Amino acid sequence: MKRIPCATYRLQFNRDFTFQRAGEILDYLGDLGVSDVYASPLFEAGPESTHGYDTCCFGKLNPNLGSAEDFERFCKALNDRGFGLLFDLVPNHMSATTSNAWWLGVLRNGPDSAYAKFFDIDWRPNNPTLQGKVLLPVLEDHYGTVLESGKLRLTFQDGEFFISYYDRNFPVNRATMKADGMNNSAALLKDFNGMPGNARSFDKLDALIQRQHYRLAYWRIAPEEINYRRFFDVVEMVAMKMELPEVFRATHELVFDWLKAGKVTGLRIDHPDGLWDPKEYLQRLQASVADSQEKPIYIVVEKILSGDEQLPADWPVAGTTGYDFLNRVNGLFVDRFNALAFDEIYREFTDNNSSFAEIVYNSRRRVLDRAFASELNALTHRLRDIAARSRSWRDFTFSELRRALEEIAASFPVYRTYISETSTQVSAEDRKVIQKAVSGARERINAPEQTAVFEFIERVLLLEIVGELDDAGAKSAREFAMKFQQLTGPAMAKGLEDTAFYQFNRLVSLNEVGGEPEKFGVTPPEFHEANSAAAEHWPQTMLASATHDTKRGEDVRARLNVLSEMPFEWRAAASRWSRLNRRHKTTVKDALAPDSNDEYLLYQTLVGAWPVGGAEQNLAGFRTRVAAFMLKAVKEAKVHTSWTEPNAAYEKAVRDFVERVLDAGNEIFLDDSRSFARRIAFFGRFNSLAQTLLKIASPGVPDFYQGTELWDLNLVDPDNRRPVDYALRQKLLSEVKKKFETAQIGSAEFFSNLLKEEDAGSMKLFLIWRALNFRRTQRELFDSGDYLPLTASGGQQEHLCAFARALPGKKIIVVVPRLVFGLASGTEVPPTGDRIWKDTFLTLPKSRSRDSFRNVLTGETVDTAEYHGKTGLEAGKVLKNFPVALLEKIN
Repeated sequence: MKRIPCATYRLQFNRDFTFQRAGEILDYLGDLGVSDVYASPLFEAGPESTHGYDTCCFGKLNPNLGSAEDFERFCKALNDRGFGLLFDLVPNHMSATTSNAWWLGVLRNGPDSAYAKFFDIDWRPNNPTLQGKVLLPVLEDHYGTVLESGKLRLTFQDGEFFISYYDRNFPVNRATMKADGMNNSAALLKDFNGMPGNARSFDKLDALIQRQHYRLAYWRIAPEEINYRRFFDVVEMVAMKMELPEVFRATHELVFDWLKAGKVTGLRIDHPDGLWDPKEYLQRLQASVADSQEKPIYIVVEKILSGDEQLPADWPVAGTTGYDFLNRVNGLFVDRFNALAFDEIYREFTDNNSSFAEIVYNSRRRVLDRAFASELNALTHRLRDIAARSRSWRDFTFSELRRALEEIAASFPVYRTYISETSTQVSAEDRKVIQKAVSGARERINAPEQTAVFEFIERVLLLEIVGELDDAGAKSAREFAMKFQQLTGPAMAKGLEDTAFYQFNRLVSLNEVGGEPEKFGVTPPEFHEANSAAAEHWPQTMLASATHDTKRGEDVRARLNVLSEMPFEWRAAASRWSRLNRRHKTTVKDALAPDSNDEYLLYQTLVGAWPVGGAEQNLAGFRTRVAAFMLKAVKEAKVHTSWTEPNAAYEKAVRDFVERVLDAGNEIFLDDSRSFARRIAFFGRFNSLAQTLLKIASPGVPDFYQGTELWDLNLVDPDNRRPVDYALRQKLLSEVKKKFETAQIGSAEFFSNLLKEEDAGSMKLFLIWRALNFRRTQRELFDSGDYLPLTASGGQQEHLCAFARALPGKKIIVVVPRLVFGLASGTEVPPTGDRIWKDTFLTLPKSRSRDSFRNVLTGETVDTAEYHGKTGLEAGKVLKNFPVALLEKIN
């Protein structure tokens, strides 16, 4: 049987957190209840890489993380403690820098390189100047300007010639040095390197550069001219042709060695939607592993599901990396009845009347037009070639095909469809997606004369015209449909996650990867329905509440969700702060900056991320973090500034505003916002405990991002990749274990003191320790037990979420509060005891009148009771001393 993790713990390896450092915390992770380390990419990456996703060599460990011997010792330490190792594998792309030997070979030898087919390069693009060349958009200015300024130089290093540009060295093909009688002597350098101010002195170097298999170019032309597929729009990452057997073999040899040796026990597949055929890749992966060890392995995929989209049932994986769970558990703590109130508050504060759907559409149109113009143009040329094969279609112009294609891509409701080279027809799910996108695009253009072009493109995407074409035409049509799939994913990601999520700030706790910000809240029945489906179809899927890619920490979201319960107080606070801070704004182009939408985002950010205990100890550090976040946010929003079109004046205004607002001298605002944030944090911590227990007990494998066993008040990367203080966590775990083990069972004093330690986060650590260690002793129940939603009655029934997991002879019950601010009527008291829960009663179908349950977290015993003819549990007794409960049936 394949190894199924009990609980995973994600570690971000880098030059400061090495294999040795990871080995030092394994005992702590074991005590916490973790079973498997979940590692960020470990292959050799760029020298300055902080994340590992820019792979330079699939056959070597990243030397920044330690030596091969260090890795061996780490694997042995894992094995000695019974740990598994889940490895983050990146099959879609590699580093497009000269640190990558394969890429270096392509630049040196072009289409003749042994690795030319490894990368998704169009060697015959429509631009004739790029025939047989790779565009390298790396220059700070136009090529001629950079050349004649002397910044491009011919150099000789280690027996090879290079075109050097600052610290970058681009290879020179030796054959090109022989033209015009040139030899390979380093003495030639003075003949090539010109003198600034004498343009003609650079002619010889220019001629040499033009003979290379790459074209050095101004970075701004990348969106329109680039001829290799990138990871999203990142020019430093080039996509792989993983569908080719030789590429698959070369990139997976070391992974398979690790799997065969038992060093790696599972895989996380990064960005499968970028692959030519994700299902085929995953099938090949499982088949290759089975050949070596005669068993499948645990694989989860970083697949982002949109709306009601389901993970394809025929993918040979255990499930996703958990964004689907993250968003449904997060929504459980948002009060859906206040959606209209928040709409009004948002419009009132920002004067923004755009719907989220409109923002998403416009954002995708923008990125398609500006970031992916080259890909869109290449697809349009392919489409025009297909149209030219029939007299019925050949009169469609390039411009009308491109416009219609762009509209369809911008209207796509999901990241991509999954048509393959073996598809004889499009699946029912994909057909609905394509038809919805075409219908939406047609309605937006609303031009009767364009009906035919939309019908044509729809038939191409649905493979309906394949039978009307010869073999070559059918192949072209299918390839077009598959290439189109590789565009819609990046367009969705960049348009939704990296643009719209920073423009629509109604309640930013909902603006999470895989989320639907327009959907205000998730009801308990909706949560149970999704969990029941997971139990039936994906019982081993990963359950996440924070990752290295989340927009904000899980406890920032837990806090911000409290705002959904108090719209009037929030409106008053935001308005009050805006008046106080108006004097700190700057006029940029006749308007105050930052604008009200960015200001609204800032106030939510402060409320959500305000350091525990206040920022008094390190206000400057908090100010620096928030300023960095806000600068990234306004660039991602692409309204006043962006990464590619920076507006220095607006960015400075934002930075100055944050610094002035969070200056120690701004006392009235700081005192007011600190007080408000502390109140929100009080209730937010109960949301945190609830979502943590739900993650541990729901169908699937709970995952913990590094450091989140205490309060996770991180912001988007790189903020969430800061070093973790494990010495503090080990100390706190040791202390809480000792106090609990020496306290009397169900000690009210112990839990009262624990709930008062709000700053440290010990209550969250305690919950994880108790629940994970119990989960480890009840693997079968959690791995395959039935999922049974439970309902409550009484005055506070809407504030309770509960379910049971059951096998013959075994049962556990999970009980958590929700919407705690309303439950406590805004009073800062823990949601425990009869005073809060009053007559709230949890019905237990098929239970006897005297069943007994032990609370795994507190040690207390609670018996069933009768209420209005039903058998169940009184909420006030279940949650007597601690806000959440994990009950084990004991008779």
